[in-house]
Amino acid sequence: MPKTARDLCVVDLYGLLPTGCGGVRYTLKTVTHYLADVTQPKCILSDNGTQFASPVWRKRLSDLGIDVKFVPVCRPQGNPSKCCMKEIDKILKAYIRMKSMADRRNRRPKKGIHKWEPQVGNLVLSKCQPVSEAVKGVTSKFMCPFESPWRISGVILPSAFEISSFEGKIRGIFNKQEINGRLRVRSCN
Repeated sequence: MPKTARDLCVVDLYGLLPTGCGGVRYTLKTVTHYLADVTQPKCILSDNGTQFASPVWRKRLSDLGIDVKFVPVCRPQGNPSKCCMKEIDKILKAYIRMKSMADRRNRRPKKGIHKWEPQVGNLVLSKCQPVSEAVKGVTSKFMCPFESPWRISGVILPSAFEISSFEGKIRGIFNKQEINGRLRVRSCN
């Protein structure tokens, strides 16, 4: 058991991750028993992964005066960094799930938003304000919100259009939001 802050540093690799900058696919996780200053530890504890058991790793650490210790081969859970790895794994899985849901949502076509640019001569339906009639028992909620087909007779502004009947009688000037160019919507007249 470590007695001082710089007695032990626990390390492990987390990966395989998506390739990052410079072709990096792993992250090194360290669990140290000190908080204030980062200092050179006396000992590094790791699992028996090939990257930690390699002669290059051991030589480099021994040159720095750091002992290399391993958790038992039959019990890699003895590495305290494994708890951190489980938490990192949970967080990354949740992030990936949320990201994939957001990507799916962004790929769907946006409802009500289209790139329709009305032109002179196009057939359109115009919005109207249906009015309830209590005497007749008609509720505006069930009335069609569009009036019969009209023809665009002029462009006033990029978002304002003059519409008229087929005979040429002007109905009025309507904003792009008040006309519907998709005649799949059935006229109620």
